[in-house]
Order: sequence, then C-alpha cells, then structure tokens
Amino acid sequence: MKKIVTFFALLCVLVGNVASIACSSQSADTDKIKLALDWFPNSNHLGLYIAEERGYFAEENLEVEIYTPSDPST
Repeated sequence: MKKIVTFFALLCVLVGNVASIACSSQSADTDKIKLALDWFPNSNHLGLYIAEERGYFAEENLEVEIYTPSDPST
C-alpha cells in the first residue's frame, strides 16, 4: 500500500512539473513600463535602481523607465 501511494505521489509531481514546463512560454517581446516614483528618489527606491543597474528587469524582458513626476504631491 505504501509503495502505491508513493508511486502516485511521485507521478503527480512529475505530471505537474511537465505541465508547468509545457505551459510556460517566453515572449520575445519586451514589455515597456513607466514607473512614477511617489516622491523624489531616495533610499526606499534603492531596490528599483539596483534591479535596473544589474539587469534584472532586462532578464524578465521588461524595459522600465523610472521617473519623478513634475509635482510629486499629486
């Protein structure tokens, strides 16, 4: 009984992995995003700038434009 349960559990994991690989598609198109900061650039925006510099956005096919609005209070 234990062998049957183990077999079906492994079979379910295998089928799930194959299905997730088959469903994942990588688009060659780059998504363009304009990201408005809530205020002037400061330390809480550091993660965005690090991701941009290290190419993390490009790895995910994202073209991110980070900008500060002319009037951040609106």
